[in-house]
Amino acid sequence: MDKRSDRIAEIDSLYGSMTEQEREKWRQTAGRSWIGEVPELASGDWDGWEEERLEALAGMLRGFLLTVRQAVPDIREAYAKFQAEGRQLPRKVSFGFEPEPGKKKDEEE
Repeated sequence: MDKRSDRIAEIDSLYGSMTEQEREKWRQTAGRSWIGEVPELASGDWDGWEEERLEALAGMLRGFLLTVRQAVPDIREAYAKFQAEGRQLPRKVSFGFEPEPGKKKDEEE
């Protein structure tokens, strides 16, 4: 198989693994993005699609499935559980490297 055929097989596999509810959510989400509706997902007719566009669609499908199936908790439910446990949300959010306590930022080991 060539790269294009592999990408099409991946797209077909990803879309085929979706439940009907996930497919409906995908249609709503994709309809609001640059990719728009993709009738080729149902028909399997990928003629005219460039490799870059197929790759982008495969990436979007992977990200969508990761988000829908695994990564996104119900925020309201998670917050209610957090409050029920008597915990408070942190007041500070930071990104990147945090030095060990007692060490200065530029201090080397």
